[in-house]
Amino acid sequence: MTSSASSPCRTATAKSASAALGARLHALPTAEPTAEPIAYRSERGGDYTDDLTLRPHLAPGRTDLAVHRRPSPA
Repeated sequence: MTSSASSPCRTATAKSASAALGARLHALPTAEPTAEPIAYRSERGGDYTDDLTLRPHLAPGRTDLAVHRRPSPA
């Protein structure tokens, strides 16, 4: 029984995938990000209980993932 992990075809495929990933990473913008960071709630900022559950009064009746973002200032 031969190992397929060391076959020339798999090695070439891995090298090709690695080269493609490297090219994608180098193509990413190198400038400063233009978007503001997402304002997620802080675990230690009082918005969560000791069990890391969001305090119910902060988003009553809501269950979507957006409850973990701080509200935008008005």
